[in-house]
Amino acid sequence: MRCTATLVFPMVKKLNRREFMQFVQTMKLRRLTFKWEKIDAVRHHGTKETLKHFLMKCVISRILHQASHHHFTEFEFPNKAEADIYDAKENMVYEVESRKSPKVLKSKMQQYLGYARDMIVFYCEDFSDDPSQMEMQLKKKMGF
Repeated sequence: MRCTATLVFPMVKKLNRREFMQFVQTMKLRRLTFKWEKIDAVRHHGTKETLKHFLMKCVISRILHQASHHHFTEFEFPNKAEADIYDAKENMVYEVESRKSPKVLKSKMQQYLGYARDMIVFYCEDFSDDPSQMEMQLKKKMGF
């Protein structure tokens, strides 16, 4: 087993030609650009991100991967808005917030308007600190 110090965990599923063309066409229709090395990987947002926030992104990424949903973390839209997680299959944004703030929530909704079909917000305080329990809670909230 190889260990690295990086906080990126690629979980790329090999696409057949039809799936590949369908995915690329979908992203083009949405006017979204991406880099292949960032698909289905978990990226951290820097030193401002709490450990629980990062862990929740990892768990959400794992759930999406298990459901065969291609997704991106820290995905940048054309208007420079950055989503915690963008589910490319469902055209959905998942935001993980460390504190509840209606002002921040309204701002994020406006940023993603026109790019994503929907946005789901998870507040860290509403979920267990135990990763296994957190995963069960998130699966239930996400409908998986």
